[in-house]
Amino acid sequence: MKLDQLVTKQKEAFLFISYSFYLICLASIFFILFHLNVLKWPISPFTNLSDSLYSVSIYIFLSLLLLPSLLWLRLSNRKILVYFKWNQPHFSFFFALVVSVGLSVWLYANNESPLLASIFWLQAFIIIIMNSCCEETVYRLVLQNLIRDYTSSANLSIFLQSFFYAIPHLYISGYKFVFFTYCYGLFLGYVSHKSQSITPTILCHIIIDFGFIGLPLLTLSS
Repeated sequence: MKLDQLVTKQKEAFLFISYSFYLICLASIFFILFHLNVLKWPISPFTNLSDSLYSVSIYIFLSLLLLPSLLWLRLSNRKILVYFKWNQPHFSFFFALVVSVGLSVWLYANNESPLLASIFWLQAFIIIIMNSCCEETVYRLVLQNLIRDYTSSANLSIFLQSFFYAIPHLYISGYKFVFFTYCYGLFLGYVSHKSQSITPTILCHIIIDFGFIGLPLLTLSS
């Protein structure tokens, strides 16, 4: 291996390992804060207007902490805005769109609890948008590309980013939900790889989060 290739590989390894460490540290800090009740878990039913605004503020804070993710992407010599363009969609996007719409519709159709008043809907929508954009940027954009650089394997990068994506969801629900999240992350990883953009996956993520985040936030507590 030539010296310049060796230096490049060392840089790719450093970017992947340092970014993984950054994500693990962030997740650990928030887990401790939630576990000690220093912060309230934001994806829980709104009880009043101030409660909904608090949940939005937690997501804004988390989103700001994830903004440095784009620094790692820039250090890998990539143009960030290219990945937010709407390219010619791969056929897998349309299948992902159907799955996302179908699951959200199914969740709302099977919900028997009344929903909160429309005064809470904007806050729920803001949280859905922030969650979808942040997760797609972190996992499908930054992490997936860093892994692909380090391993030189598109397939391995899709599998590994989905593993990182699924693990935090263990805190939200059980192993079945983690398995579903892993499979969905695989699919979105494939869509973003084929589309060379995360805009299609952000759209799918927003739609499915209407069911998986919007419904829990807007369901009237008994």
